[in-house]
Amino acid sequence: GRITGKLLMVHTLVPNQALTINGPWWFYGLIMQLYVLFIPMFHLIRKYRFKGFLLLLALSYLLIFLLYTPLREVHIFVMANAPGHIPEFALGILLALYPKLNISKWVLPVLLAVFIMGNYYFSFFPFTFLIITYFLITGISLFKSKTPQFIKFYGRISMYLFATHGFMREPYFANWARDYNNPFMTLLIGLGFLLTVTIVAVLCEKIHLLLINSFTKSRGLV
Repeated sequence: GRITGKLLMVHTLVPNQALTINGPWWFYGLIMQLYVLFIPMFHLIRKYRFKGFLLLLALSYLLIFLLYTPLREVHIFVMANAPGHIPEFALGILLALYPKLNISKWVLPVLLAVFIMGNYYFSFFPFTFLIITYFLITGISLFKSKTPQFIKFYGRISMYLFATHGFMREPYFANWARDYNNPFMTLLIGLGFLLTVTIVAVLCEKIHLLLINSFTKSRGLV
């Protein structure tokens, strides 16, 4: 049942299944839901521009606050499903259609304050995803010509890193950090985790590319 749910990418809609097998894989169910919603969202934002974007935000946050507690009681997480992340997905569509969209500099301190409070109070927490997405996109766009090589490197292997790191995080490194319960050891274990998952991700990338090359050659596609 767990494997079937993962393959069908509906596991985030099933009680107690969102974080099974590999916790980070909840994202795959979420992204499939967003892909289904992409076309109507795209047309809404293209037609109504910022007003369409604001409408999607309003509907999404309304669903989050209405559904969060009832769904959690049956072990389904609204933040692991489309309503919880429509805002930043809609922001991506908006910026792709209208890349020169500007926000008043006076709004930025307010966004930063909401982001900080979102780490302490649940009522602000759902807004943190949209805010950090906006800050990252605008920050990267400002310095894209000077992007450090290590950021480009981790961007390249991010797909493999995301797919594999969950297998090592909880049963090993996270448990070791809890057992030692020491800040210095936690830092060392964290660095060890980063090194380990990076090596695994690079190996997975090489295996993936090797399989693709072998397949294309066997089919005479190159």
